[in-house]
Amino acid sequence: MKRKAFFRLITAFLLFAPTVNLVAAPKTMNVQYKKGEIHETPSYLGNITGEVSLGDKLTILESKGAWMKVSSEDGKISGWIHSVYLTAKKIKMDAGAGDANVKASSGEQTLATKGFNSQVETSFKEKHKDANFTCVDKMEAVKVSTKEIKEFLEKGQVKPPDGGAQ
Repeated sequence: MKRKAFFRLITAFLLFAPTVNLVAAPKTMNVQYKKGEIHETPSYLGNITGEVSLGDKLTILESKGAWMKVSSEDGKISGWIHSVYLTAKKIKMDAGAGDANVKASSGEQTLATKGFNSQVETSFKEKHKDANFTCVDKMEAVKVSTKEIKEFLEKGQVKPPDGGAQ
């Protein structure tokens, strides 16, 4: 009986072994935003080493949480980018197009990574009918550079965990 089980196991291995890829091929993903920044470290606070554009193909070299270490096709750009900027879907470039044709806009995807989505927004608005979002809209329009954020953190002697990687 043991001999039959052994031969079945060997037969199954020989049949399926050719389909098993023991060395994973590098995964390629596409940039799904008009512009994305490549950082030296897996953090929005990391120095910016390059930029990528909508439709650019990047090879994934490594991942750390929600960050991907990538390299451009030509090898000129390498570093870390947040995974929200990437998609496995092929990007169809249309003249005059904004973000890739995905189910959510850039803003919606960014908010979703922070736990905010259209359902949360609808629920909040129902519970707070008198809320005025004018100030929130103004705050969202404020742009703060990475350099300004770093200076603020240094002055306050704040040390983000793992260099600010999230």
